[in-house]
Amino acid sequence: MTKATPEGLIIDIGNQIRTLVKKEMMKFIKGLFSYIGRSPLCNKNRTRAPKILGFCFILCWRCSGLIIGGAVGGFLYNLGVMNYKNSILFIIVLSIPFFLDVFIQFILKNESTNVRRFLTGALFGIALANFRPI
Repeated sequence: MTKATPEGLIIDIGNQIRTLVKKEMMKFIKGLFSYIGRSPLCNKNRTRAPKILGFCFILCWRCSGLIIGGAVGGFLYNLGVMNYKNSILFIIVLSIPFFLDVFIQFILKNESTNVRRFLTGALFGIALANFRPI
C-alpha cells in the first residue's frame, strides 16, 4: 500500500484539470472550424456574404468593403493624396453613405443590396483609414 501525499494529490488534480481544459479547447476549435465557411462571423447571414465555389467568406459584404476600403485609404493617405486641411470634411462626406444605409436598413426596414453594403463599407473604410487624431 502506498501512501498518498498532498503533493502527489495536487499534481494529479493539476493533470486532470489540464486534460479537461485541453479537451474543451479542442472541442471549441473543432466547432469553430466546422462553422467557418458556412456563414459570416459578423452577422451570421449567409445571403449577405461573398461566396466562391460554395465557400462562404468569414466577413459579410459590408465588413469586407470596410477592410478593403481601409487598405486603399491607408495606401492613399501614405501617398499624400490627402492633406490635413480638408481631411475632416473628407471623412464626414465619406461616412454619410454608411450611416444612411444603416439607418435606412434598420430604422425604415428597407433591405439594402450587397453591392450597396460593399460600397458604403468601402467608403467608410477609406474614411476611417484617413482619420488621424491630433
